[in-house]
Parts: sequence; structure tokens; C-alpha cells
Amino acid sequence: MPNFKERTKILSPLKHEMAKLAAKFVSHDGLYYFDTSTTLVQLAKLIDFKGTTIVTNSLDNALALTNSRLMRVELLGGTLNKHNRFTSSMTSLGELANYQFDVAFIGTSRLSPVGIFVVDQDDSYLPRQAIKQARKVVVVAEQYKFHTDRSSFKVCDLNEIDVLITDEQLTKTQRKWFRSDTQILYAK
Repeated sequence: MPNFKERTKILSPLKHEMAKLAAKFVSHDGLYYFDTSTTLVQLAKLIDFKGTTIVTNSLDNALALTNSRLMRVELLGGTLNKHNRFTSSMTSLGELANYQFDVAFIGTSRLSPVGIFVVDQDDSYLPRQAIKQARKVVVVAEQYKFHTDRSSFKVCDLNEIDVLITDEQLTKTQRKWFRSDTQILYAK
């Protein structure tokens, strides 16, 4: 899998359209978790609500959010993964237990019938905890992520997802992987 910088250039207009759909779940005065994801960097660039707080462990999300009028951006600390530009630590994992997010926005590098997965084990802990602490879980995943087996570290089961934002119609088989009330949104 290409590193984070290289992935920012892949399907960039599509990622922007997916981010616009995700932005509909952000409102004034909310508390949100933004996972490490090139699509969620695009979402961070769209958010400009006063009073909104974003918690993230993504360097790129934090930098994109410096241009907004947000009341607060909380960058979780820890060891820096230079390849994929995120931080992680047991301290940050513990800190997440003190939040109740309105929405956790989650990226993934693989989506399969048994859940969503990421490449780096250290990148799985924080989103897994954020999902537990969220009222709503929104996952962004392009269709090609349904057809890869290159990521081994599970973040969550598909039944934990409230909204999936993707770019192509799911097959009937893929749709059955999700709860019947899981909202599926398609970017164009």
C-alpha cells in the first residue's frame, strides 16, 4: 500500500466528494473524532464551525484544521508513525475513554464481511476506542478497499457502522454485510 503522502493524490476529486457527504454529519458545538485518512483530511478542510471540537491523532487533519475557526482541535500525542503520519500511545488511548463523541469519522484500508482493517497495528487502537465512545460511526471507504487483503489489523465489526460513505453501488452480497439500518451514501 502506498504511504499516506502518495495516497493523498489518489482519486482526490472523489475523496473531496466523499468528504462533502461526511460534512453533513458535523454541526455547530459538536465533539468529533477524525481518524487518520486521506479522505478525512479533505473533510477537515471543509469544517469551519465555531464551537466545534475535533479530536484526532492525524498530523494532516490537525494541520488542515488550523485554517478553520474551530473552537478547539485536540491532537492526541504519542509515538509518530512517519510513514502514515499519525501518533499513537497508551496514554492517548486512555484519554479517549473520557470523551463522548457525537460522531467518530473512521477511515480504513480494507473492508470485508468481518469488519474494517488498517495496515498498522498502532493505527487500530485509537479508532477502535473512539467507536466505543461515539453516538454515531461514519466510515469512509472507496470501493477498491472492498477488494484488497493487504490490511491485517481489525478496527471494528461492520455492525458497529451507522453510515458508510463510498463511491460505487454495493453489490447485493456486500449490502448484506451491514445492518439493515446502516445508511449507505454514494459520492458521485
